Amino acid sequence: MKSLNTLRHNASACFLLRSLLEQLALPCVPAWTISQGISLRLLVPNDAHCLERCSMNKPRSRKRRFAFVLLAMSFSMVLFALVAEIGLRLAHISSPGYYQPDPFLASTLRPGTRGWWTKEGHAWVQINSRGMHDVERTVAKPLGTLRVAVLGDSYIEAMQVALHDNLCQQLEHRLNQSSSAPVEVLNFGVSGYGTAQQYLKLEHEAWKYDPDVVVLCLYPGNDLRNNSRDLEPEKMRPFFTMQNGELTLENSFQSMESYLVADSQYEKWKAAIVNRSALLQFLKKLKASLSGLQPPAEQTSPVDQIRHAVEDSLYVYREPVEESQQQAWTITEEILSKFVSSCEQKDVPAVIAVLSTSLQAYPDEQVRQQICDEFNIDNQFYAVDRLKSWAENRPVSLVDLAAPLQQYANANNVFLHGFENSGLGYGHWNEHGHLEAANVLAKPIGDLLKQP
Repeated sequence: MKSLNTLRHNASACFLLRSLLEQLALPCVPAWTISQGISLRLLVPNDAHCLERCSMNKPRSRKRRFAFVLLAMSFSMVLFALVAEIGLRLAHISSPGYYQPDPFLASTLRPGTRGWWTKEGHAWVQINSRGMHDVERTVAKPLGTLRVAVLGDSYIEAMQVALHDNLCQQLEHRLNQSSSAPVEVLNFGVSGYGTAQQYLKLEHEAWKYDPDVVVLCLYPGNDLRNNSRDLEPEKMRPFFTMQNGELTLENSFQSMESYLVADSQYEKWKAAIVNRSALLQFLKKLKASLSGLQPPAEQTSPVDQIRHAVEDSLYVYREPVEESQQQAWTITEEILSKFVSSCEQKDVPAVIAVLSTSLQAYPDEQVRQQICDEFNIDNQFYAVDRLKSWAENRPVSLVDLAAPLQQYANANNVFLHGFENSGLGYGHWNEHGHLEAANVLAKPIGDLLKQP
């Protein structure tokens, strides 16, 4: 083997070797063996310059190795995040924040939000630029077009089914088949809304779209509870209360800590970022589930779920016995009066559609009767009959969806509520429920649109 002591006599070779070592930034070691097996003694006593250079390169080399490791780790993390993001999207796993705070309504749909809804049903959800679960709409009504504004809660919002399968889209399709003018059916439904928020939605937003007919969809299963400060556990919402016989709006939710936090600029920015990433949504949901970790809930059948829902809302199936329940009915009827008066002032026909509950539309008469007997319910359409009596001599059309949907479910032995992944028979309308509801509403609304 040739040593460095031999090569150092060749000035050109030594110069080239030093230049190579400096470029490689190799630390000085007693010997370095290259692939050809040549041993180079770097620590030469007579070569002080080499010693100095090696001592200077040692810390530089450590920094470069550290930078390389850091860069490799960063690249790996970015690659993992990218693969996870793509995988979650392909698997239809997403949970964006669909709602944003609102000073009048407490919450509204966040414009532009999109993602897969899989909690109940399986559907791609995209909120339009106006904050509606609807196709894109303009505020100004197109020339020669007729418009129907539909107010409601999660039944009308309808994230559980594909957009083209929901009540508003199906109703629009049916109305356009029989109308000489184009018809738009605008979806103003928002999950969690009671009658109070539906009325306020009309006043603050829906009237801007110049509707020719307004439909308020009342779901007896929880709308009356939503309207009562005493019965509703979720207090972050506007309430109407009776004071000295008059309906008074109460917006105390605006000062609640939960609302102020949600309305902060930080939370708005965070929501904007998280809503753009399926991975961040997954991590946020995982954190929330771990922080509130509880034993898995006991699985119950749809019939048992119906039974529990009926027990919690007996005052919509029979005469209320508690003062708070009677007050909920009184407040609801007063809000409906304000709704009718608002439509009358605008000279726009008002419609109240009473939706079906899971009990009423269950396709097994024996099961329905068994539950009614268990809770001493003589008339499962008590809410509809009461509202019909209230609507008499008022300028409003009341459409009962509960009885026709029950008849359809019986005749066709089909579930109109519920989904395969959450239990058929209980829950929101599936695509069959939305279609049949649209079929029932098409004629009375079509007749109103034809009026001069």
